[in-house]
Amino acid sequence: MEKRIRIVWTLTIITLVLMILGQLYWLYNQSIYEQSNIGKELFSKCESLLAQEDIIRGASVKVLKEGYQSEIDPNGATVFYSLVHFNINPDEDRQTTKVSICEVRKFGTEVDTLRKFNVEGLSTDAITPLIHRYQLSRKKTFQKEVMDSLINANSLGEAINFSFNKSTKRALNPIYTLHSGLSPYITITYPYNPLSYQEVSFDLPIKMQPILESMLWQLIGTIFLVVLLVVCMLYQIKTILFQKRIDGIRREFMKNMIYEMKQSLTDDAAKDDVNIIGDTKFYYSMNELNFGDKTVIVTSRQAEIIKILSDNINEVVPRNEILEKVWGDDSYSNSMALNVQITYIRRAFSSDSSISIEAIMKKGYLLKVLKNSDK
Repeated sequence: MEKRIRIVWTLTIITLVLMILGQLYWLYNQSIYEQSNIGKELFSKCESLLAQEDIIRGASVKVLKEGYQSEIDPNGATVFYSLVHFNINPDEDRQTTKVSICEVRKFGTEVDTLRKFNVEGLSTDAITPLIHRYQLSRKKTFQKEVMDSLINANSLGEAINFSFNKSTKRALNPIYTLHSGLSPYITITYPYNPLSYQEVSFDLPIKMQPILESMLWQLIGTIFLVVLLVVCMLYQIKTILFQKRIDGIRREFMKNMIYEMKQSLTDDAAKDDVNIIGDTKFYYSMNELNFGDKTVIVTSRQAEIIKILSDNINEVVPRNEILEKVWGDDSYSNSMALNVQITYIRRAFSSDSSISIEAIMKKGYLLKVLKNSDK
């Protein structure tokens, strides 16, 4: 029984822990999913704000005509020429594009080549935006204060960790990176001047309140389920402990009933069922001791002990053997009860000087009967 109870408790606790861990894992994944959705939404809004920053910056300076021109400006202004090279790779079965952009300036009859850019991997549609951002950045660089104002005006939070860096490759469109966790945020990188490998990056925190609100019912359901599981486990443990106590009481009651309600033999049969111990007659079936004209009534449990000892007169009977036969186990409480019962049995035999019950240390008890020559 004890082993089965331990197995049930162990399996219940393992099941509870696994279910709690499963719920926590599901909530974590749900939180990551919500953070990803909000991160995409924030990035989409920031893309439009970055375009607005370009417009605001362009309005504050005198910008040259967008795009490229087919001939040199006679007034000596900066002019861009572009040449597109197409290369078909038969091995990889694909076409690659290489765009050469040249910035020149004319002073009178002289043409001065300022810069040349070779751009690979971008389409021809990207030429105009590339030249526009290059011209704009030459006049005025990216305005952090303007971007901050736009973000605050649209209630997107507060951008932090602004940094201006050199990119490793040319890219036209902004990108973002999601950093999930308890304090999630996205890092937005914007190539404001791709031709010169110039980019700006900043972090935008993701507010957890909308995520928690969207997961409110899931959180409530999870908490309720965990509490319900804990209550059920505690109730199960309480029920098992209560049943264990009931079983113990029932076993003790049945043992006592068996001992105390032992069926007595008829008087004639009882008289025949006698065991002579020294000068005392022991009627086991009647729980009775007779010494001369004196009669002592003992309990059924005491009668059981006397019978075990009388069957082994002048021999040591181990304590464990008496406990197992009379009580069913050798627990500490039963061992103490045996000491008490031995005391009562000694009193019951006190009238017969030929009988003594001795306790043998660490062994058991000895019912010693003296012969007439020993008296």
